[in-house]
Amino acid sequence: MKFEELIDKYIESKAKVFVNGVPEEHGGIITKREDDFIRFELLNKAEKQEDTTKELISIPMNQIFSISQGKRKAATLTAVSQES
Repeated sequence: MKFEELIDKYIESKAKVFVNGVPEEHGGIITKREDDFIRFELLNKAEKQEDTTKELISIPMNQIFSISQGKRKAATLTAVSQES
């Protein structure tokens, strides 16, 4: 499957995805694909209902290095110290 086809699939299914690891939780929705960028919609949830905001971001296609779909946040990798 080509990269553009994968993006189109996510747009069509309105799947929650993470683009370049953003957002850290709950994912966002790719709403539109243009020739050289995508529109990515995030819902910034806050503790109070009135503080919740919707953000629409344009991300250039050549700056996308990862798109993933998942239920939970990935663990952060850390260096392991060697014991002598």
